[in-house]
Formats: sequence, structure tokens, C-alpha cells
Amino acid sequence: AVVGIECRGYCFAAPVALGLKVPFVPFRKPGKLPCKSVGVDFNLGAGGKSACFGKDRLEMREDGLQAGSRVLIIDDMLGTGATLVGACELVEKVNAEVVECACIVDLSGLNGRERVTKPVFVLIEEEDGNNI
Repeated sequence: AVVGIECRGYCFAAPVALGLKVPFVPFRKPGKLPCKSVGVDFNLGAGGKSACFGKDRLEMREDGLQAGSRVLIIDDMLGTGATLVGACELVEKVNAEVVECACIVDLSGLNGRERVTKPVFVLIEEEDGNNI
């Protein structure tokens, strides 16, 4: 399955899923799904010893992923890594396996890749995002 993180991640994840002929599963912010959902709460921030500057939540349809599914997670941007870590936690919560994560842009100055424990594929690496 291919997971897209709300909302720009959908633009990339949906065509990849279509091309691979596997399910596309949208991960949404809380309360946006019109069905039963399962979710995880996660801290926003750079992780490690850095301060947490808030909390967020990701949800998916209760039947979005089957146990044992192999999953690719796609988002547009990798910053602190908090959202991607939360997405990985949600996949693992339903006993599926994150095979890889992919992002279009990595803001490498925020060290998000260091926080994500899964392999991460990135198209563009930017130190601070000033050239985007």
C-alpha cells in the first residue's frame, strides 16, 4: 500500500499507488474522515533534546491497512521528521510494515532524517528552504 500524508502528500502518493497497482491510503488530520478511524498522537518538534512545540494527530480509515501490509509513506516535505515519525507509528499500530518513506524535499538543516528510523528517499535536499 502507499500512504499519503495530508494533503500535498496525496498528490504524489495517489499516482504512485496507481502505478504500482496497490491501495492508496490517505492519512488525515483528526476529525476529517467520514468513517470509523484509527489514529496516533505525536509531538511536534525536532525530537531528541529539542523542545516539543505542540501535538498533532494523524488518522486513517479503520480498515485502511491490513496487518502484514508492506507500506510506502509519501509526503511532500521532510522538516523535523515529526509527522513522518507519527505516520510510521500509525502504520505499525495496525501491524503493517513501513518499507520506506519518500519525500520530495528534505529541509536538511532541521535534521528530520536523523529522527526517522526507516529508510527515506528524497528528491531534493535543501539546507534551509530559502531556494524553494
